[in-house]
Amino acid sequence: MTVSKSTSTTSIARTAKRATAAATVSDSAIDAVSPAKVRDRAGLTKTDMADLLGMSEYGYLQWESGLRRPGGPAFRLLHLIDRKGADVIEMLRDVRGEKF
Repeated sequence: MTVSKSTSTTSIARTAKRATAAATVSDSAIDAVSPAKVRDRAGLTKTDMADLLGMSEYGYLQWESGLRRPGGPAFRLLHLIDRKGADVIEMLRDVRGEKF
């Protein structure tokens, strides 16, 4: 089967449009769950939040400053902490074996 140039170009354009739309949804979803706002509502320090998420404080500070954005699993954890607060924090502390 031979695919014409215009057909493949149209297909690529549709794929790019869908990817752009998906990225826009992801960007707005991430903006809706600001790491700093989640941390403030949870009553945690920046160091505590970084430890809780299993990352360096430097990496976490890049999230808060907007230099980097949390990816899939980290974004989901932030969302859970924001929605379920103390319960999720307690579970994460138990998993890490920490009581801070």
